[in-house]
Amino acid sequence: MNREQQIEWEARWGRPAAAAAVGAALLLVASFAYGVSALGSGNVRGERAQQLRIDENAADLLVIAGLNGLGVLCMGGVLVYLFYATKARRPELQQAALVLAIAGPLLYGAVLITLNVVRLDVAADFVALPGAEQTDRSAKRLADDSILSDVGLVGLAPSLAFGFSFVLIGLNAMRAGLLSRFMGVLGIIVGVLYVIPLLDRGPPVVTIFWTAALAVLFLGRWPGGRGPAWASGEAIPWPSAMEAAKAREAAAHPQQAEPQEPAAAKPRRKKRR
Repeated sequence: MNREQQIEWEARWGRPAAAAAVGAALLLVASFAYGVSALGSGNVRGERAQQLRIDENAADLLVIAGLNGLGVLCMGGVLVYLFYATKARRPELQQAALVLAIAGPLLYGAVLITLNVVRLDVAADFVALPGAEQTDRSAKRLADDSILSDVGLVGLAPSLAFGFSFVLIGLNAMRAGLLSRFMGVLGIIVGVLYVIPLLDRGPPVVTIFWTAALAVLFLGRWPGGRGPAWASGEAIPWPSAMEAAKAREAAAHPQQAEPQEPAAAKPRRKKRR
């Protein structure tokens, strides 16, 4: 695929990639808002109270897990588009980044849903106990005897894979000039945050902001214009704020930007003796 075909491909798939980015941001926001509306923002203390709460809100927890899973899948589509755009400008980008961008979201979403199903199963077993046996010790024993900890441990692998795909693609996209330094560093932070909170916490606000900003970038509506690498098909560093300001000033006043020819030196007059 030559440069013209690559640029045409990016223009054709830019809208679906932007739609995936918007979908990811909206699904993550919806998951958080639904969780606050259905479960409240307060933390439940005690193993017994936590299991009772999980059982009472089983359907809500599945909805939240489903919204998060769909958001992660949309995020995978965003990473795949950004990978191919970066690969065309930086051939040294490892193919493993594409594998992680595809497999990471699929496994991450599967583990996320499995984790919640196991939690619901543990809570149902706890509620089935006689009232006198529904204690914190019994709740902890049921959780320890289940595969809950095993699923959480296995979930580290897709969490690391998903987060590492952000780091690889974000770093190389920044070096190729497809992302500004700010957006590139922010993408790396998003990858790290997907690993640190593990699988039982909501997405950070920075993730929602980054995906929404990518939608604007893919549509070519970036404030001040996108980096020249998008239009050239080559790896050109994203201009700094000062360089972009000078370029806009030069475009607004092209006559002032043209270099002026130096004036011819006047001949010196000989002094009369």
